[in-house]
Amino acid sequence: MLFASLFLFMTSSTALADNCNLGSWEVVATIPAGTPGYPEGLKSLGDGRLVGSQAAAFGQAGGPPSALLLIDPKTGAVQSIPVDGQITALEHAGVGIVVVDANTVLFTTTQGPETGGPEVIKFSQNDEGEWGQTYFSSYPGTPYTDIINGITVIDNDPLTALFTDAANNKIYVSPPGGGGQGTVWLDASFPTLPIILPGAQMGLNAMVTRDDNADGEADELFVTFTGGPDPDGAAPSPFVDVNGKLYSVDMHGPRVLVERYDFGLDMPDGIDYRDNELWVTTASPYSTRGDLSRVDGLDNGGYGVVNFTVESPELVMASDVTSLGNVLQGPKFKHDIFSIGHNLLNIPTPSGELHNVVKFRVDCGIGD
Repeated sequence: MLFASLFLFMTSSTALADNCNLGSWEVVATIPAGTPGYPEGLKSLGDGRLVGSQAAAFGQAGGPPSALLLIDPKTGAVQSIPVDGQITALEHAGVGIVVVDANTVLFTTTQGPETGGPEVIKFSQNDEGEWGQTYFSSYPGTPYTDIINGITVIDNDPLTALFTDAANNKIYVSPPGGGGQGTVWLDASFPTLPIILPGAQMGLNAMVTRDDNADGEADELFVTFTGGPDPDGAAPSPFVDVNGKLYSVDMHGPRVLVERYDFGLDMPDGIDYRDNELWVTTASPYSTRGDLSRVDGLDNGGYGVVNFTVESPELVMASDVTSLGNVLQGPKFKHDIFSIGHNLLNIPTPSGELHNVVKFRVDCGIGD
C-alpha cells in the first residue's frame, strides 16, 4: 500500500440498483506539516476516530520515525504517535494498519525496533488514553528489499494476523497471540517484481478478511496484487507491464490465490470490507484522477464493475480507504467513506495542503 491515486471498489450481496450517486465530499483532516507525511493504512478505530500510518514511502533515511496517526474526522485533530526505537538514519516506513478493537492496533513497519527489519508492532491504549507499543511479529529481511505491507486479523482469540511481503510475494502468519517470528502461510510463487521508484510494481499488497459467521474467525481473505505499467514503456525485462489483480483465498479450503478481478494496468492498493461491501483503492504515480467503482458479484463470482468519477482536488493519490458501513435511510443506502491522500508527487492542492483525509457520501438506491 505504499503508493496511490483514488479508484475505489464496492461489492454487496444486497441487490443494489445501478443509480448510485456520489454525494458531497469534504476535507475532514489535514496531516500536519513537519510530520513524516505520505500517510497510508487508513482504518476506522470504531469509536468515531480513524487511524493511519506514516510515512509509507522510500527515502525516509534521516527523517522522523514512522508513526501511528490518530485522526478525529469531527474536529480535524491529528495526533502522531512515533515508533520508539527505530534507527532513523536508515530506511524506515510505516505502512499497514489493522484495527483489533478501539484500544488495539497492529501496525507494519519496514524497520522494527525489535528486529531491525520487517516487523509488526502492537499499539495499545490504556485507561488514561496513552498509547504504548510492543513487538508482535516479524519475518527475516532487510528494511529496503523485503517490503512488509498489508496486514489483517484471521483469529481474535488468540490474536493471529497475516501480513504480506510485497517484494517476494509471500504471506506470513504470526504465532497465535503474537510475540514471535512469523512463518510463511502462502507463497504465491509469482515472479519477483522490481520495486520501481516513485512506486509501481510491488506484488502482494493489502489484505482484508470477512467473517460470515461473526465468530471471530475469518472465512475468506481478499488481497490486492499491485502491478502497473512499465515506467518508460520500453525498458527490457523485468521492467514490463504487469496487470494488477484482486485475489481471494477460501480460509476453509485449499490455501491458494483465486483471481477475482483483473484491473489491467491500474494498480490496486488499499482495501476494506464492511457490511458485505468490498472497497479497493488503485494506485498510480502517473495519474491523480479519482474514480469510485462498485465491484458486483462478491457472492456469485461475477465481479463486474460499475465506475463513477470522484471530483475532489484535495485528495491526490489516495493510498487507503475505510468505510463506516451503510445506513438504510428510506429508499437508499448511505455510505460514509473516508480516504487518505498519499500524494507521492507532492502536488499542491487548491488549499495548498499535500496530505488530506477526505470523507465521501455515497448514496445507492435499492433494486427490486
